[in-house]
Amino acid sequence: MKYLRALLSAFLLAALLAGSLAGCGHDSSANQVVRFALDAAPVHLDPQLAQSEAELLIVRNTMEGLLRYDAAGKLQNGVCESWSVSEDRTTYTFSLRKNAVWADETPLTAQDFAFGLTRALLPETAAPFAQALYAIHGAQQVHAGTASADTLGVRALDEQTLEIRLSVPDENFPSVLTQAVAMPCNRAFFEGAGGRYGLDSDTLLCNGPFYLRSWDEGGDSARLSRNDAYKGDFSAKPAAVSLYFGQPTEELLKELEEDKLDAAVLDCTALGQAREAGLRDVQFHDTAWSVLVNPNAPVLGSEAAARALSLSLDRAALAKDLPEGFALCDGVVAPDALAVNKPYRPLSKAGRAYSYDPDRAKADFTQALQDESYKSLPESTLLYVEGGDRKLVASRLAQAWQQTLGAFLNIEAVSADELRDRTRSGNYQLALCPVSAGDHTARGALAQFSSKPELGAFGYENPQFDAALDAAGTGLSDEALAEALSDAENVLLADSRILPVFSSATCYVFSPALTGFSPDRRQGSVDFSGVGKQ
Repeated sequence: MKYLRALLSAFLLAALLAGSLAGCGHDSSANQVVRFALDAAPVHLDPQLAQSEAELLIVRNTMEGLLRYDAAGKLQNGVCESWSVSEDRTTYTFSLRKNAVWADETPLTAQDFAFGLTRALLPETAAPFAQALYAIHGAQQVHAGTASADTLGVRALDEQTLEIRLSVPDENFPSVLTQAVAMPCNRAFFEGAGGRYGLDSDTLLCNGPFYLRSWDEGGDSARLSRNDAYKGDFSAKPAAVSLYFGQPTEELLKELEEDKLDAAVLDCTALGQAREAGLRDVQFHDTAWSVLVNPNAPVLGSEAAARALSLSLDRAALAKDLPEGFALCDGVVAPDALAVNKPYRPLSKAGRAYSYDPDRAKADFTQALQDESYKSLPESTLLYVEGGDRKLVASRLAQAWQQTLGAFLNIEAVSADELRDRTRSGNYQLALCPVSAGDHTARGALAQFSSKPELGAFGYENPQFDAALDAAGTGLSDEALAEALSDAENVLLADSRILPVFSSATCYVFSPALTGFSPDRRQGSVDFSGVGKQ
């Protein structure tokens, strides 16, 4: 009997232990360090200024807005525990979680959101995505510097209640509040940073599932650690995420194969080898490549010669030779860009300016030479961004123009920074330029051609385009916004000095040991809060 009682006690103890483990949600894939590499380092981590892939990814994981998206792409409460909208759909009221705090356990308040939104719209901030907030009452006037900040339709009713008034109803406004530009900002901390807010781990105060444990301005790595002060619904599954920036493709592939990395943004030319090694991948065609023609270049800068460059490209022939990860692209906006929540391209009404017409191309080019008293094209160079198979793509373009037009072109590889510097300064004849946006939207891509210095990337100036882009305002459905943005894209397509040619994919390669690793096309690309590692 004593033996049976002892056996029963042992059985009950084992059952209790098993139940305890189950109740704690024991998961062997949790509490790991996930190692992820991106192709470029952040410049700064100020959420209101975040623009690049790396910047937006870090903000997405270290900050939390009023609302956020879950892994299934559904809108969820973030810092707010509830929210309502008025009958006329113009006034939103958000009630914040009472346990919401910053990583240093300072209470997170409605005033922090009011300050963040106001700061994003101040003209001196020069926030690249400030236009996303234009539905807010007074936002355009504040951003233009024609109205004071206290006229903005944002106010903290008390410590836990925020009211946002819109000028017009905007069905996409809740989505806007998930973006980096709408993140909270603690005024006392911001002012205490003395102009260095977001430039290193000591000058960024986080409120998301992770906090920025280490990163220095210009550094080639960063570390995100679990934020134990975070009490929301998206607590970090990993103990930490180690981020690495700017490593060569060959080195990344080797580290992935040797299990020194768990995931990386990899050049698509390495996909075959990655798949042979048993790695998984996800691709998004989120970059369009357009040839920019310098209007001041001898011969090529003429309208006739620029048109000839477009008419002389046999796209069907070029398509047969494209490397992995490249595809023909008729638009300035990449195929997988978003309007807001829906894909832009299926909703777009933008068309292609020219088709293949070698006879007309030859006639136009001959006329351009005669008009400028040249017998042949003066020495000219096509610039392209170094790396991967871009040299092959640039060579194919140069060969096509040589065969059809008799135009002999040099090709020159430069860094992405040099390409932008030279196009902005006009120090080029032809440049094969990548057009994309960190937030993966059509607006963000098109803004690369804005004449506004805080937005434009290529030194392009066209008042008609600027007006069309400004007209694609807020308060629009995805469908209406896509139509308005199509008008702006059509202005570019009608300009013979902008020649869309290819799109290329961003490739996320990752170990099968990762669970919950699901890149998407929203700002920041990867939400690490639910990622596990076996």
